[in-house]
Amino acid sequence: LFNGNLQIIKSKKTGRIRYVYADDELIASIRTSDGFIIPSWKGASLLHSSLDYPRCRVVVNEESEPFAREGKNIFAKFVIECDKNIRANDEVLIVNEDDELLATGKSLLCSEEILDFSHGQVIKTRRGRR
Repeated sequence: LFNGNLQIIKSKKTGRIRYVYADDELIASIRTSDGFIIPSWKGASLLHSSLDYPRCRVVVNEESEPFAREGKNIFAKFVIECDKNIRANDEVLIVNEDDELLATGKSLLCSEEILDFSHGQVIKTRRGRR
């Protein structure tokens, strides 16, 4: 999945993996509380190009696209489709209808709830692409 010169940075105190770099570019951080992998923008781009549609994706409509790019949170009424395997607290790729990567974020709900709800926040956006 990740090619090139990989460098893993560990915590000096705990010895746990904290960061993963590929060719001197950060591609992921490891969340200390639960060990989840948090992709950087570069890491998200690599995942997006490596995973088949709709894997790990939440598709938003045209109306919310500029807000996603700015890093604003995603609300249920703007979600068109999502990967059926998404669970609460999963890291997701936020894309438009053309599968263009707009942002990354953390799912607050499972996929069924995301699609069933008509209002309320469903994705906490980490970073958008302006």
